[in-house]
Amino acid sequence: MSKLYDLNDLENFFVKDLKDNIKVDFPNESGSVEVEKTIISDDIFLYKNSFNFKDDVSLDSSSSEEGLCINIVLDGSLKYTDRILDEQTNKCANSMFVKYINQSQSLFEVNKGNILKDIGIIIKGEFLQEFFLEKISNKELILKNYEKNIPTNFKTAQTNLKTKILAHEIFNSPYEGELHKIYLQSKVYEIVFHELSDILQKNRLKDIKKEVKLTKEDIYALQKAKSLICEKRFFLNLPKLSKEVALNEFKLKYGFKKLFNTTPGALILEHRMLEARKLLESSELNITEISKLVGYKYVQSFTTAFKKRFNANPKEFIKSRKYYY
Repeated sequence: MSKLYDLNDLENFFVKDLKDNIKVDFPNESGSVEVEKTIISDDIFLYKNSFNFKDDVSLDSSSSEEGLCINIVLDGSLKYTDRILDEQTNKCANSMFVKYINQSQSLFEVNKGNILKDIGIIIKGEFLQEFFLEKISNKELILKNYEKNIPTNFKTAQTNLKTKILAHEIFNSPYEGELHKIYLQSKVYEIVFHELSDILQKNRLKDIKKEVKLTKEDIYALQKAKSLICEKRFFLNLPKLSKEVALNEFKLKYGFKKLFNTTPGALILEHRMLEARKLLESSELNITEISKLVGYKYVQSFTTAFKKRFNANPKEFIKSRKYYY
């Protein structure tokens, strides 16, 4: 059975307060939590957190910290419960979430021997208003939830490579003093720019898709595009296919997903590979000639795509020819 501690009642624990660094040592040497706070700007704050426990521990926490929160787990894992939303998730290495919160009520459950490291970035004030809230389409709903103390979850996902590298650089800054602060500022601003841009771009795409309507002419063009691919009359790339059926690339991709539950690129690739396999097995052409016939400029690109599709080198299929020598 895990031990339950209330992080809001720090008087129960031995606390070392070193300026912006706080360390909480729990009773009976059961574990500790360390937090390092850095003020990046008037509206952006960075928290570097370390959880280290020798026993199974549950931590009950409430916070009035408000704003857009970017949380990135670097190492370790824990079970996280959002008491307001009554949602439970497992936070593990290389996972992240982005939420807009007014206050938080959380339960963290950490297993014995687990060392968890994460960073939290809080964005608020004029920066949040100018670079995020004014640009997002569902601002009214977000603010309404905010007033009701309901978090808005914008992202829960595996951390992408760029953000992952930046987060590790932040946690393991090689500098001290003023240079350390400048280093952290540059890395935090990169993460903020990257994540806000990603959320806003996806938000805009959702709005565009809501507005897209396929006319009879569009549907005819989409069916024609599919026929051109399937009939193998030519192995067109997306720009050429778009021009051939007189439909812009966005509507072509959107329409394929809507009508055929695939993408033009995936269908083109599949038919290229099937035709290539047929020619490898039954024609007298060599690999270079076949790669050009199915639309590849470079043999290596063709070989890589073929191996990925059939889990075998094109040479293996040539060997099955009746007159192979």
